[in-house]
Amino acid sequence: HHVGLITQFLDNLREFTEGTPAETTRECLSSIMQEAVALARQGMINEPQEVAFSLSLPESMFISGHRSRLLMAFINILTNAIEACEATDRSGRISVTIEPRSDDFARVLISDNGCGMSHDAVRDCVDLFSSSKPSGMGFGLPITRKVIEQDHSGTLVLESRAGEGTTVTVLLPVERMDV
Repeated sequence: HHVGLITQFLDNLREFTEGTPAETTRECLSSIMQEAVALARQGMINEPQEVAFSLSLPESMFISGHRSRLLMAFINILTNAIEACEATDRSGRISVTIEPRSDDFARVLISDNGCGMSHDAVRDCVDLFSSSKPSGMGFGLPITRKVIEQDHSGTLVLESRAGEGTTVTVLLPVERMDV
């Protein structure tokens, strides 16, 4: 399963550089988020107890989406949150909430109490090759932004305060059932 995901992620990177549009299917947003959280937690440096997760996910909220691209996007956001929490001397907390914003949109909130970012870092972090991490390459958030905004007609907003934490808000159109 993991090898298949890695292959899909590499395909997504290739398609990203080529500008290939995402082929979408009907997907459960909560299912994608649960898998993203599980995969992001597997990459944690410290023991899982060092960062506490709270999830508030509806059972059935469907979107028209590209599953592996959304997984990659949410794993990028969650990995950044985990690393921000691990960079502090306090117990980390990450909150993931999905809620209907209207009949047309789902709002995904991913908040952490990690090290946070300055105003300039927030502005620059979605630029390709821009990274404040010593080993960062500057691909994660730019790809995440493209997946959310271009591939899924959504929006991505980052709010952060240095020393306090970060909240990433994603709005995605929900699939509407024709009656």
